[in-house]
Amino acid sequence: MSGSGERTAEQAAEKLRPNPEGTAEPSELTQSGDRLIKVAPADVEQASSPAGLRQTMGRHPLVSFFVMAFCFSWIVWIPYVLSIWHVLPVNSFSILSFPIGTFLGPALAAFLMTGISEGDAGLGRLLHRFAFWRTAWPWYLFILLGIPAMSLLGILALPGALASYVPPKPIFLVLYLTFS
Repeated sequence: MSGSGERTAEQAAEKLRPNPEGTAEPSELTQSGDRLIKVAPADVEQASSPAGLRQTMGRHPLVSFFVMAFCFSWIVWIPYVLSIWHVLPVNSFSILSFPIGTFLGPALAAFLMTGISEGDAGLGRLLHRFAFWRTAWPWYLFILLGIPAMSLLGILALPGALASYVPPKPIFLVLYLTFS
């Protein structure tokens, strides 16, 4: 009986014994046959540290990207949803947050995951691709003329739509040419 009592006291003393650096760290004792083995919860500590988080994201890049894109999008969409539920007043930010969140979440997740997985060189390549598009001129022509033409054809195809058509404000043309 005294053997099990000594083992319990030994386990308690081992849990409070400082490590070689002089700091006390929690540990678990497992019994392997008649010997006690000290198991440090390094996995838990490593996952909670920034370096451990980067390693986890590096091991699972696709899952990390989708989780971050989902979370970042919803952070921006929350004001919109709360304004729909009449918790927050409807204002211009709550209305604009829906399209902003649609693109901001995946874009921010892409920048973070590229930085984690490929470093500064990867971020440089990604920003270079954003700045210099290699698109042929017919695609620009399609965006500038084809999409408005298809919209006009859609209005003409619907019965009565032309009579109730209200042309967009001039600022729409400026915004369309700026962001297309």
